[in-house]
Amino acid sequence: MLVLESVRAAEECLFIRLGSKEDQAKVTQEVKQTHTEQLNRLQLKHQTDWEFLEDLRKVWALWRSYLEGVMKVSQSRISGCDNYRNQISDPVKTLRVQKDLQLKKCCEQLARAQADLQVTIRDLTKTRKTYQEAEQTAQVVREKADMEAKYVLADLHSK
Repeated sequence: MLVLESVRAAEECLFIRLGSKEDQAKVTQEVKQTHTEQLNRLQLKHQTDWEFLEDLRKVWALWRSYLEGVMKVSQSRISGCDNYRNQISDPVKTLRVQKDLQLKKCCEQLARAQADLQVTIRDLTKTRKTYQEAEQTAQVVREKADMEAKYVLADLHSK
């Protein structure tokens, strides 16, 4: 509407400047034709922009629904992971505590066994030493007895 008013104002200015009615009709016809062409271009541009806007809205709606679907899938995966973690966290904690207690008991038993082994090895070493001393003493006694027996036999043979 604003465009029509400005066209009419331009026509009035031209009518005042142009003298004859034929010149005025010719100019008016040219102005109307230019106005119609510009209006058609403007309507075409408006229609094209409108269609582009509609396409953008459709793309936006598709993109938004895609993102919402991705969010729903992601949330379900996260909740599944949280659920799984909650299901296994308590048994794992219990198992870890049990393993720690069992390890502590085993370490205590191993320490006692090592202490017992050290005492046994010490006793074995003492017993072995005592045995070796007793065997050496018995060897010396045997050797003396054998020598005495030889002297006695030698004395008996010599008489």
